[in-house]
Amino acid sequence: MFEIILDLDADQQEIWIGKLYEMGIENFIEEETFLKIYSEESEWVNNLENIITEELKNSNINYTIYKLDNKDWNKEWESNFEPILLEPHLYIHASFHPLNTQVEHRILISPKMAFGTGHHSTTYMILKWMTTQNFKNKSVLDFGCGTGILGIYASLKGCSELIMIDNDPLSIENSHEHCKLNNIANAEILLGTHDVIPDKKFDVIFANITRNVLENTLPYLQSKLILQGIIVISGFLKEDESFMNSPMASNKLTIKETFQNLDWMAMVLEN
Repeated sequence: MFEIILDLDADQQEIWIGKLYEMGIENFIEEETFLKIYSEESEWVNNLENIITEELKNSNINYTIYKLDNKDWNKEWESNFEPILLEPHLYIHASFHPLNTQVEHRILISPKMAFGTGHHSTTYMILKWMTTQNFKNKSVLDFGCGTGILGIYASLKGCSELIMIDNDPLSIENSHEHCKLNNIANAEILLGTHDVIPDKKFDVIFANITRNVLENTLPYLQSKLILQGIIVISGFLKEDESFMNSPMASNKLTIKETFQNLDWMAMVLEN
């Protein structure tokens, strides 16, 4: 695991999180005067190091790179992992947090990934929307499932069928672990992209993924929705909102709700 520390103030951090997310970084820890990002060694060395360091140098951003072992990484992440409370609906916590029994649902997380735990604006907006929705007896596809938290919450709220897909083997491993921790028995977890989506249609699809992937996969996802089915998208910045209008229109998806948290956007679309 590599840790890269960027000297950035709070305003700059949101901008750079958006840029780095598009480049393939999904693990962040935000501090007052600097941003920590994390990448698996093989991904950093083979794909990301040259691209990201060149971008940082061109932008005159000071940065420091450290190589961590897994023990260091887990310790660092655990020390920064705070529980999430969407009262009175949902409490997301790790095993070392106090138990909250005053909510409808609890999700236990093993803190191994920073993205998809509910802390990032994109995941948080979808979770907040989910607190008021009825998933009873609905079929759900969590595309780009990450930690599996969205699909797990849908299952806890009564969905009848759950498919979770990610192209990252570590995310698949993490989703399996979280389903086991939260006693989720109806999830089918698949490694791959849109090509592994089962030949059926869904009531609800989650797509908390980058803008570029959203644009490319939206036609496939729309084809998997029932009539008047819902697709919830996130993972793009406010400045990218206009870029999403064209693929939504060409796929005949209607915007039902729009959310913004900091510079990040989420939308609820109807087929």
